[in-house]
Amino acid sequence: MNLPAEVERATSTYLALADDRLLGLVEGLYLHGSLRFGEFHPARSDIDFVAVVAERPDAEQVVVLGEVLGEVARQHPRPHFDGVHVLRTDLAAIPSGCPDVPCFHEGRFDPAGRFELSPVTWHELAWHGVTVRGEPLRESDVWTDRARSRPRAEPDGTRCARSTAAGTRSSSRRFASARAGRTPPSATPPTRPPASRTSPRSARW
Repeated sequence: MNLPAEVERATSTYLALADDRLLGLVEGLYLHGSLRFGEFHPARSDIDFVAVVAERPDAEQVVVLGEVLGEVARQHPRPHFDGVHVLRTDLAAIPSGCPDVPCFHEGRFDPAGRFELSPVTWHELAWHGVTVRGEPLRESDVWTDRARSRPRAEPDGTRCARSTAAGTRSSSRRFASARAGRTPPSATPPTRPPASRTSPRSARW
């Protein structure tokens, strides 16, 4: 898809700075949220990103990563460039099992936080992610709760007739509705986890 000019500028600046100061660390960059659902408005939306890193950054790299993100925020203060830095293996597992990772939210850098480490983010990446850098994510690359929609075994060994595909489409619609603030009938939209609390190590840019 064609990225809005504001998104193109912010992502290009981030990747250029990261490549200059942390060459080879950021191997994938994916966007999710309002942008993918056609609800992005520069005046009130954020640029939600997930960066896939080649390795878990060490303490020195984390400091530099904070400086890179701070510079992105200075050059492009709005929309906010908000996101996390994870391994590809983190995306393949349930998000609650992901360790604390470097996060950036509304100009604040947290070297070890949990902002957006939630099933909502993982589902959006699996089903609606936008690739800026790296291989496009397939559903098989990202953990989802699709297993809940698989036909379950009955006591007599038969399978109930519930359709896996229908269940998956329903889940996707619920997440899309949650983003737009709409609640589908008989469905409770998932809630985003609150933004991670600022730790003493956090920096405001």
